[in-house]
Amino acid sequence: GAALCGACGAELAPISEQTPRRSGLALASLILGISGLLTFGVTSLAGLVLGIIALVQISSSKGALQGRGLAISGIIVSAVLIFIAPFLLLSAMLFPVFRAVKDNAKKTNCMSNLQSIGVALQEYKLDNRKYPTSLFGEYDAANPKPMDKCSGGLYPEYEKSLDKFTCPVANPENKDGPIPPLASPGFDVFRRVGPDIVNVKVYYYQGDSYDWTDLTGSGPVWATYAWVWAPDEAAVAGYNPNTPPDTAALQTRDFARQFWFDKPESTTVVTWCMNHGSKDGMALVLFLDAKVVLIDKKKMRPTGVGPSPENILYRVLPDNP
Repeated sequence: GAALCGACGAELAPISEQTPRRSGLALASLILGISGLLTFGVTSLAGLVLGIIALVQISSSKGALQGRGLAISGIIVSAVLIFIAPFLLLSAMLFPVFRAVKDNAKKTNCMSNLQSIGVALQEYKLDNRKYPTSLFGEYDAANPKPMDKCSGGLYPEYEKSLDKFTCPVANPENKDGPIPPLASPGFDVFRRVGPDIVNVKVYYYQGDSYDWTDLTGSGPVWATYAWVWAPDEAAVAGYNPNTPPDTAALQTRDFARQFWFDKPESTTVVTWCMNHGSKDGMALVLFLDAKVVLIDKKKMRPTGVGPSPENILYRVLPDNP
């Protein structure tokens, strides 16, 4: 039955119960404050204003509104993000700059490595009256040694720093391990055996960045420093550029640009590095005069590797970027 007044016994009117509701402004304040992480504090400013309004409304609602904790959290989060927003924005703007500076430093370091190798190559030639068959030395599968115990190339007599033979961008799994893996037949290279130039299989060290390269970043690997790359003049046509049209004169010129000859011209390609920039960027190419020139990477890929039909490789010239 109805409730009665204890003093007079009269029936009392029912008291309506009102369920408190959560403040939408408090919730919006917190959401906008957090979203300031993505907007560098722009939405946090709105979140701060809404949080203050929500807190005032909740305080004056006499219990009809809930969400005081949400409003306070929205105010705090918004205020913090408004304070740190300039730093977030500055970091986002400077990150690409720092990345470019770091990449350029590595490229400069690599160019320095190549120039040092070029000077050491000339010193080797003066002492031995011939060029080495590899720049660093070869991995001996029958008697494996770590890189710092290797000999047979420019290291350690003509270039004492082991670091000079590793590109700063390279990250070999095992610098002392062989490339390609021993399960594969090895690199096809030419060597002199008696009076003949014959094809043999060799391995290099993974940490040796300048005797071999990964042409595209995902294979195949390719021997870069080539003591012989064309055993006869007819083989030069296998490295025929797409343009200009190949001629007998060009083939004769490029055939002489090899290290098995006594005096190859100064534009002879020593080696190159393709570790810097994008896949279609520029390669660092070392010539015999110890100059390093930026060459389009597409010109440093053989036919069938990459998007370019050109296959200049060892025939590329320093004035043909």
